[in-house]
Amino acid sequence: MPGKVGWILVNKSWDQSISVVLDDAIALTPAHRLYRICRDDSPWDGEPLLDRNLTLSPAEVALILEPKEGFKL
Repeated sequence: MPGKVGWILVNKSWDQSISVVLDDAIALTPAHRLYRICRDDSPWDGEPLLDRNLTLSPAEVALILEPKEGFKL
């Protein structure tokens, strides 16, 4: 998506969940969504970012993106 900024979050541990705190330097807007691309039960349109503290499951990869109209993962 040209002109859009996103972040990739990776938990490299295969056996432990991790907590991630998104730094204040990361400019998030209310439009940014969390896409848990490794979870079958994750909503196709992502989850709202309710705060800057996230937990990633073992070996999870997630994306933080500002959605574009009509965009689907």
